[in-house]
Amino acid sequence: MARGSTSAAAGARSAWHGLGALAAWVVVRGVAERRSTADQAVGPLDLSGGFGEQQGSGKHVTIPPCDIPAWVPVFPLPESVLFPRQFLPLHVFEPRYLAMVEDVLAGSRCIAVALLKPRYEPHYFTHHAPIHSIVGVGRMVAVERRSDGCCDILLRGEGRAQLLGETNGRPYRLGRLRALASRCHRSPAARARLRRELITTILESPLGRGSLCAHIEEALEAPVSLGDLCDLIAGWLPVAGSRRQELLAELDVGRRAGRLIRLIRSIELRCRCPHELRTRWHFN
Repeated sequence: MARGSTSAAAGARSAWHGLGALAAWVVVRGVAERRSTADQAVGPLDLSGGFGEQQGSGKHVTIPPCDIPAWVPVFPLPESVLFPRQFLPLHVFEPRYLAMVEDVLAGSRCIAVALLKPRYEPHYFTHHAPIHSIVGVGRMVAVERRSDGCCDILLRGEGRAQLLGETNGRPYRLGRLRALASRCHRSPAARARLRRELITTILESPLGRGSLCAHIEEALEAPVSLGDLCDLIAGWLPVAGSRRQELLAELDVGRRAGRLIRLIRSIELRCRCPHELRTRWHFN
């Protein structure tokens, strides 16, 4: 199956291409306020500190994993990586994933978004399409059923998890997960330096200019930890899903920030070649 046709046949597609998580922050209120079957609407920014990083004053900081059920439906997607705090709007139309949405609504409302590995196409309609074992777990906070039988859902990233195994018996994949905790072995002063370097790198890059600049600055100034800030930024970076997957899988916050800074600098270099941008950039 050709890559283009596979993308068209995928079980869900991003409702807003090109802006990723940042666009979701800006427009999610309009989606959620359509009074879907979700019991609570969501605001445009999730900067509440709900993931419980224990800042402390010491050198070693542990960010405890969020409360994730042991078994969660797995949603394999091409080029989509879900980070904590990120909002991911999806259009669901395959029967197996429509069934998954109904089951999730009746249960924990959690879905594990797994990035498909290369050459997944021959196995896409099976339970054996290759996926990365580190997944982003999201909670369904809004759903809107459409007249054609499809539905639009909105996921809010809750945390990272490792896929330990899967079970059969459902039309969709059901995975056994282990929640993952981030950690940081840097001193408070070192974390502050990394945060300043990250902010400076963004503001001096093409990402810090143009119509999105005000929203980027809002995220940079938010009272969130270094790890959460890295996740907020990584969710909307205009790079291939495989590069964002590397950031999702990095549990050490200091190394994650370093990877992110280098990745943003590589984007700045590529911006000097518009043809390369058009042919190689991928978006959620």
